[in-house]
Amino acid sequence: MRRIFVYCLIGSFLFASSACESKAPSANKPVVADQQIPEEYIYTINESLAFIDKLLDNAQYATQSDIDKGTDLAGLPRTDSGTMKETFAVADSVWGAFRSLCSKGRYKEAWELYYQNNNQQYFFVALKTTTSQYEFHKNVLATLDKAYDFDNSMSKTADNLCLVLMMTDVVFSLHYNENGYVPPHYEELFYMCLVLYKKLGNESKVREIVDEYAQNISLIEGKSEKEMQKEIGEFLEKIE
Repeated sequence: MRRIFVYCLIGSFLFASSACESKAPSANKPVVADQQIPEEYIYTINESLAFIDKLLDNAQYATQSDIDKGTDLAGLPRTDSGTMKETFAVADSVWGAFRSLCSKGRYKEAWELYYQNNNQQYFFVALKTTTSQYEFHKNVLATLDKAYDFDNSMSKTADNLCLVLMMTDVVFSLHYNENGYVPPHYEELFYMCLVLYKKLGNESKVREIVDEYAQNISLIEGKSEKEMQKEIGEFLEKIE
């Protein structure tokens, strides 16, 4: 049942992103003149940001005990050093600017902010948990990429989610053997990255992801690595 649920979630995401694969005339692409983007895009962005705000509020009040027990905060670095305090301060400033731009409907400027300089790293820090990172890159940034860089949006989404997968794996590796904690989105994210790179025709990246993460997915599934490899292979064969 869990595998079916994961497939359904991935399917719904890809249906929403199907325009990224389309070779239709540019007239069918989203209208992005100035600050205009489709209403459904704005709805997706705002709903996702509201959810992220709640996640960040919960992270803010988490205790060290919560972190030690194994939560999605497990990979969050301590902030008591001078260097980390400075990094978090810059990250919070960048994230605050992004949220402010979105609240004013200045979505293109918010999108550009993410890709300016080294801002991507600050977004990852400001989002604090891999759950927040996943939600942001799957629903907020991917939507903005579709609006403002249509032709490259699927490739950007794949690369950004692959970074989130790497971070998620760090959290898993830190705490799974100790207390069995599994980031709730790990499995879904793994398969989503496979689907995106498969659709992009990047077979080497597909193999890299399988080689890197399939063993951990087999632990989550309670299957042998050989069984998992076979199941993943069958899954990939169904992707067109």
